[in-house]
Amino acid sequence: KDPCDSKLSFIALDANDELQFGMFPNPANDNVNVHFVSLGEYEFIVEMLDITGRVVSTNSGVSQTGLNSLAYSISSISKGTYLVRFRMNGDTRVARVMVN
Repeated sequence: KDPCDSKLSFIALDANDELQFGMFPNPANDNVNVHFVSLGEYEFIVEMLDITGRVVSTNSGVSQTGLNSLAYSISSISKGTYLVRFRMNGDTRVARVMVN
């Protein structure tokens, strides 16, 4: 199933995986809500890339142990399909999101 066809996309939800990452809604209009589970306090970076791989938006911070949530503003981004790249503590996850 295409992850862009659902309202909630989860990446790496294996209980043995150190990085659990999800985002919604998908497709999105003004914000994408990024949720992730962290085993400690780590710096993280969330990047939105266009189809050519160019970074069009970046957000970063420091995670807290447990569930973390971030409202990622996409209101200034043109309609289209993008990749969201999430990096934390040496791990990287990538998911696709459609901006309406």
